[in-house]
Amino acid sequence: MNIIFDCRIYETSLHRGIGRYVYSLIDHILKNFPELNISILKVNENQIPQFNYRNNSVIYYFYNKLDTYNFKEKFDFYFFDDILVTNDNKLNRSVMFFDKLFPEKLLKNSKKIVSIVHDVMPLVLRDEYVHYDRNKYILQLETVYILDHMFSNSECTKNDFIKYLNIDENNITSIYGGIDTKFNNLNIDTYNFYKRKNNIVFTSAYDDHRKNALKLVKGFAIAYNNNRIPKDSKLYLCGKVSKEYDKIVEEEMTNNNITKKNVIVTGFISDDELIELIGISKATILPSLYEGLGLTILESYACNTPAFSSNVSATKELILNECSFDPYNEEDIANAIALALTNEEICNKSIKFGKRLLQEKCNWDIASKKVVSKLYELMEYIDIDNALFTNDVYYANLYKNSHIFTTLNTAYDIRSLNNSIDIKKNNNTIIPIEYYNKFKCKYDYKNKVFIFDYAEFNIKIIDIILSDNIHQHCHLFFFSKNVLPTIFLYFNNNLYDFKDCIKKYYPDNYNLIDKITNEEIIFSVLQENDIYGFSILLDIVKIYHIIDNDIKVFISKDLELSAINSNKYVRFINNRG
Repeated sequence: MNIIFDCRIYETSLHRGIGRYVYSLIDHILKNFPELNISILKVNENQIPQFNYRNNSVIYYFYNKLDTYNFKEKFDFYFFDDILVTNDNKLNRSVMFFDKLFPEKLLKNSKKIVSIVHDVMPLVLRDEYVHYDRNKYILQLETVYILDHMFSNSECTKNDFIKYLNIDENNITSIYGGIDTKFNNLNIDTYNFYKRKNNIVFTSAYDDHRKNALKLVKGFAIAYNNNRIPKDSKLYLCGKVSKEYDKIVEEEMTNNNITKKNVIVTGFISDDELIELIGISKATILPSLYEGLGLTILESYACNTPAFSSNVSATKELILNECSFDPYNEEDIANAIALALTNEEICNKSIKFGKRLLQEKCNWDIASKKVVSKLYELMEYIDIDNALFTNDVYYANLYKNSHIFTTLNTAYDIRSLNNSIDIKKNNNTIIPIEYYNKFKCKYDYKNKVFIFDYAEFNIKIIDIILSDNIHQHCHLFFFSKNVLPTIFLYFNNNLYDFKDCIKKYYPDNYNLIDKITNEEIIFSVLQENDIYGFSILLDIVKIYHIIDNDIKVFISKDLELSAINSNKYVRFINNRG
C-alpha cells in the first residue's frame, strides 16, 4: 500500500495538538506496518520531521515542486491531516481555493482520498465564532463529501460530523489518539497526593475564547478567596498568548482579588519544563467550551497526574464523572479546583482511570492499527459505476452507486440530499458540479450520463465534455426537446453567430428565420418546423449514444432535416443505473 500524507498543517502546528497528532499517527504507522510505503507532502524543505521509526524510508515531496514530479504509479491513498483547518500553508482566500486545498497533481495520482477530522467548532460554537469567515468555511465543509473516508479524533467529533453535516456513520471512524513519545517512560514517581505541590496546571494557547481561561481565573479566585483551597495554592496558565490577552488576564485577576503570586502566567514553556511542572503538581485542569479530543488530559495521565475537565464535547470521554464540571459556571469550576487540591480519593481514582484509558483506548498503536485496517478495507470497495450530470436530482433515483454532479444553492441542500433515504439506499453521493474537474482522474467511472435540461446548466455540461475529450462510455439524456436556447447561449447569445450555425446545419430551412431578429421567435419558428438543434449539439459534443425516452421522435426528425450527416452515428440505448 502506498500512502501520501499531506502534512502542510503540521508545518505551522508543530507545537499544537493538530501538528503533534498527525506526526504521532505517521510515526506509529511506520512502527507497526513496515510493509507500507509512506510519502509526505510539505512546503518547507528545511523543516523535515524526525520520526522514531523507519525515518529514512519516508519519501518527501514539496508543494511548490509538484509539477516537476513524475509519479510512476498512483498512491492508494491521499491522506489529509485536516481539510477544515484554515492554514495559509494549505489554502488562502483567493479564487485558487480548491487548487490550494486539493493539488490537482496529487488528485490525478491518487486512487482514494481520506482525512483526519478534528472538530466543527464554528458550527457548534456559532456565537463565539461570529468573526469566522463562514463562506470560506462552508466551502471547506462541502469537501467532506468528496472523501472516501474520515478518521475522527473522538466519538464526540464523529457525532458532530454526523449531526451537523449529515455524514453517514459508516463513512467516519473514531480512532482517538495518544500522547507524544516524549511522555513515554517518564521517571515520575507513583502519585502521592501529600507530596505533590498545591498546583493546578492549565496548558493551552488560551487566548482562544473557547479555552475559557477567564472563567478559570474566576473559579480559582472563588475557591481561594473562600478558603476552600490551601493558601499556597497556585494556578499555572501555560501557553503562548498575545501581550494583549495577558493584560486581559491581569485585569481579570485584579477584578477578582487574586495576585500573580497565586496565578502564574508562564507563557510558552518547553515540553521538558511542562512535564516537570505537571509531575510535581496535584492536578491539571481543562475548562474548554469545546475540544475535538483534549490531548492535554492524556498527557496529564502520562505524568501520573489527575485531570479535571469540562463536561462538554470530547473531554467528557476522557475523565471521571466526578472530575468534570460545567465550564460556563464559575462556582462549578471552583468546586472542581477544590476537589483537585483537597480530595485524595478522587485524585487517586482519576489516576487509575487515566492509566486504563491510555492502555485500552487512547494510544497511538491502537489508533494506527484502526487506520490501516480501515484503509485495507477501503481498497476492497468497488469502483463507482456512474458519473451523472444533472440539474435535477430526481434522476439520482434512476441510478445506483453513482456520483451525482449537480448545482445546488447551498451546502445545506447537499447535506440534506446526501442524508435522504433514496440517496443512501442507492449508494449515491451528491457532489457540486464545480468539483468534477478536481476529481475526474480519481475514479474510473463505468459510465458518464449527461442530462440536458436548462440552458445554463447545459453549458456547464458541454464545457466538461469538451475538457474531458474522452467520449467512451458517455451517454446523453435529453429532458427537453428544446435545445436551441442552449445553442444560442453556447454562442454567447450572439444572434448572428447563431443564425450562421442554423444556416450551416439546416440550409433548406434558413429562409424561415433569415429576416427575424428576435431569438425567441426564431426558436418558435424552428420548432414548428421540427428543427430543435440536436444536430448542432451532437456535432459539438461528439457523443452519439442517446438514452431512449419520449424525446427520441423529436431527435430523429431534427437529424433528418440536418445537412450534417450525424444520424449515422446515433444510437438510442436503454441505460438505467
